[in-house]
Formats: sequence, structure tokens, C-alpha cells
Amino acid sequence: MNAQINNTTGVILAGGRNSRFGSDKALAKINGIRTIDRIILVMKNVFTEIIIITNNQKLYKEFKLKLFSDIVIGEGPLMGIYTALHYSSKDIFVTGCDMPFLNESVIRKIVRGLEGFDAAVPKCSEKMHYLQAAYSLRCFNLIKKNLDMGILGLKDLVEDLNCNIIEGFKFEADLFSPFFNMNTTDDFALVKDYLNQSANRAKNPGK
Repeated sequence: MNAQINNTTGVILAGGRNSRFGSDKALAKINGIRTIDRIILVMKNVFTEIIIITNNQKLYKEFKLKLFSDIVIGEGPLMGIYTALHYSSKDIFVTGCDMPFLNESVIRKIVRGLEGFDAAVPKCSEKMHYLQAAYSLRCFNLIKKNLDMGILGLKDLVEDLNCNIIEGFKFEADLFSPFFNMNTTDDFALVKDYLNQSANRAKNPGK
């Protein structure tokens, strides 16, 4: 078993409005397991400290983790990252609360890639994944500047950072890679079907 990382805080961003999903994505259950449970299980294998950024703390009190609300509500995931850096004394790894296939080895690869850089952002299938990435404390002042100027895009931020773009990822099912996030109920239905099929194959390997 790999040792836990203690110089980086694991951050779960759960401050979204879930407007396209219609309910809290993090609490959506598949086979009796909520998405947030899957994420926390993986994060606990990697980090000694985990925090959740949420504007509805009542939903997450049961997990006995540190909870923080966005310093300013309604300014998107960049504010979530800023809030995490504000309350953390360490560099951070962030993930959304809607990523059911979060992968320990992928997280460790991203965190290792942060050394010597302001940020480490994975690129897979020609897409950058800013919400499963690592950000150093050095980002704090630039993020504050962008927020003050109303520049809320993560792409805009990363373009101004010394960023390590992490590539070379290969997965058995690209659609359901660790970077897949559930934005809609259709996404949730796809994930549910995929996990059910995977569970059936595990139970009946010869079929």
C-alpha cells in the first residue's frame, strides 16, 4: 500500500448548483453507494487531510471532514479553489464531487507532477481537466487578482501559471475514465448502467 500524502490537501468541490442534474449529484446512489462515498474512499487512501468546499454544509456533516463555504458564493469553481487555498496551509489537489471513477494512481501522478510548478493539470483525449488537478499555494494571489477582475475561467488562470500539463493516460474505457463527471441525469444513467454491467461481469466472469 502506498503511503498517504501529507504535504498536499485533498479537496472535494461540492459547491455547484446542480442545475442540470436536478438534485445533489454527490448524493446520487448507484448500488446503494453514493458518489461522494466513492470519492472520499479514494481520497482517504491518498491524503492525510481532506476538506470539502460546499455551500450546504448540513449535507456533508456526517462525513466528519473539514467543511468550508465559498468565501463569495456564486462565482464558480475558481472561487472553490481560492477558498481551499485560503483555508489550507498546503498545496491542494482538487476534484469535483461528481466524478465516480476517481482513481488513486491518477491522483498520485498528478500530485507528483506539481513539484516545481504552480499547477499540474491532466490532459486526456485532447481535453484539459482543471477540476481534477493540483494547485500550489503560489496560485493564491493570481486567483485573487482574477476574481477581483471578474475573470472566473480556469483556462484563463492556467494560461498565466507555470503549469505542468500531465499526459500519457490510457484507460480501458475512455468514456468512463477517472476524468468523467456527471453533469446530467443522462450521464448518471450511463454510469449506473456501466457499473451494473461491471458488477455482473465480476460475479459471472465466464459469461
